[in-house]
Amino acid sequence: MFQELLKMILEYFFQIILLLHVILLPTYIYLTWNFNYWQKRGLRSALPLTILGSFPSILTRSRNLLYEIDVIYRRYKHRCRMVGIYFLRQPQIMVVDLRLAQEILDSNFSAFEMTAACSWMHLRNPNKLDKLALCSALWTTGEIWKCNRAVVSGALAQTRLKHSYDLCQASCRHLKDFLLQKCIGAKPQVVETVDLVKRFAAAALCISIWGVNAGTLTNTKKKQNEFLLMTERATKQMSSLRNYSLLSAVMPFFWELWPFRLISRAVDNYFVQFTNDALECHRELRNPSGLLDVLSLLYERRHTGHMSDEALTGYCMTMLLDGFEDICSALTYTLYYLARDTRVQAKLRNELLQTLRHEVCAEFSFETLSSLCYLDHCIFETLRLSPTVKYCRRICSRANVVQFSKSKSVQVDEGTLVCVPVYSFHHDPLIFCEPNSYIPERYENVAPKELMERRAFLPFGAGPRSCLGKDIAMLIMKSAIVAIITQFSIKTCAESQHSNNSGVDSFLLNLNEKLKLEFKKI
Repeated sequence: MFQELLKMILEYFFQIILLLHVILLPTYIYLTWNFNYWQKRGLRSALPLTILGSFPSILTRSRNLLYEIDVIYRRYKHRCRMVGIYFLRQPQIMVVDLRLAQEILDSNFSAFEMTAACSWMHLRNPNKLDKLALCSALWTTGEIWKCNRAVVSGALAQTRLKHSYDLCQASCRHLKDFLLQKCIGAKPQVVETVDLVKRFAAAALCISIWGVNAGTLTNTKKKQNEFLLMTERATKQMSSLRNYSLLSAVMPFFWELWPFRLISRAVDNYFVQFTNDALECHRELRNPSGLLDVLSLLYERRHTGHMSDEALTGYCMTMLLDGFEDICSALTYTLYYLARDTRVQAKLRNELLQTLRHEVCAEFSFETLSSLCYLDHCIFETLRLSPTVKYCRRICSRANVVQFSKSKSVQVDEGTLVCVPVYSFHHDPLIFCEPNSYIPERYENVAPKELMERRAFLPFGAGPRSCLGKDIAMLIMKSAIVAIITQFSIKTCAESQHSNNSGVDSFLLNLNEKLKLEFKKI
């Protein structure tokens, strides 16, 4: 009896082993058969190489992907200009040389003009699924991208921002009133800062783009503000693209199997109606073209027959979505660093108050706000430590030969993705002294513009694909920081979430968690 039972167990055991081999062996071969791709082309591959490629944490979630990219950067930056990597089974290139980064992003732009987002949009049929997203310079390429870039650049030009500066200041006044309602009395009050920043960013962008008050800071009796809710919903939907990118790296035909929408129909319909309502408000003023928001400029083009109703909504919505998350990220982290470093906060407040006394005014003019150097340095230092663009990804749009040493070159085929590790450049001790410390004074010795030209500092990307909304983003962030720092002192408290740089979802790399800071009226 015992022998029969043992025999049966052994039979089942060997059957299971055989089944595992039948399932796992083809999977292993499928995932690893392309791992000699760069070796055949004479390019060094990053080691160690696992069954999950160069970045096993993509699936294991053991730590954030940025740290694995940074490890590869530090290991190979003195050996070569670029190194071959594998995103799961997909061969890619990581640039570890600043001059090569400049070549990819700028001087040789025509060969690397597509981003990963553009490539994804190019593979599907956006005319049926994402008509409004076609108005975004971030998601398009070719002639459509050039048209979108021209429209957005004109709408967000410095001269227009100067004339619409009062709209941004109106949001700042609402921000101060919102905080004053919370900070009643002499004791400091704990404020959920991520929520505060999201409310302000939505309000500032809404009034700058549509010319109407979103009510995120003024109408706080409602539990949820619909404009903010739809904005967050849209940004989360766009962020979910990462999961689909992982699947496409394993199955390149995945996009054809599941042509999902980038932005849901409910969000599209909401912003169509919101834009129509804003236009109705403009018509009631009987002078729509005299208004200072983005919608008024686009309305003129539509009124003269140069823009459709659909495009009008698409440009407004994509300007909001392209800027909302980045502004929230940079502003939240700036407030966090200022709360953590009381010395920097006091120095910044002193600069702001001295300038206000010198100007003999309650609010800064556009020109004065633009001239506040230390305020600029504080924001730039945040963008260095916690960049909103953590790595630039470009796709080779035509076969191109790249020189990776004095005597060697490699053929980069069309469709190959090239990664520029922005986070690693920003944290390289050979470029930035004490790279993990918040030191705004570092820009007093080397101007941020000089670092940007060297491509050592990429707060807004680089080249023709750089952020088109950087001027309005800086204007909104600087206005908010002035409004807060001149009226309130902020500091961390027992409830504050501090950085945990080793975690896969660490605070300094995402905005999913809450951040509580103490605000006290000065």
